[in-house]
Amino acid sequence: ASFSSSSIRESDEGYSTTGTLTIRGVSREVEIPFTYTQGQFTGTLQINRLDYEVGEGTGFFTAGETASVEIIAALN
Repeated sequence: ASFSSSSIRESDEGYSTTGTLTIRGVSREVEIPFTYTQGQFTGTLQINRLDYEVGEGTGFFTAGETASVEIIAALN
């Protein structure tokens, strides 16, 4: 998986970044709210895993369609 940011803005809760999230070769534009604390950025968003073709064709086993994605980046 990869994320490429196209913009960052300050929000009431901290910050928000917009960009392209790519999982298993499928790319979608997403907005990720994040915080910055002690040199570390942390953001979490909910995605529909089927939008990224994750777990399709699993037969009778179903884990739900929503997945949580957490992104952590640190400044060196």
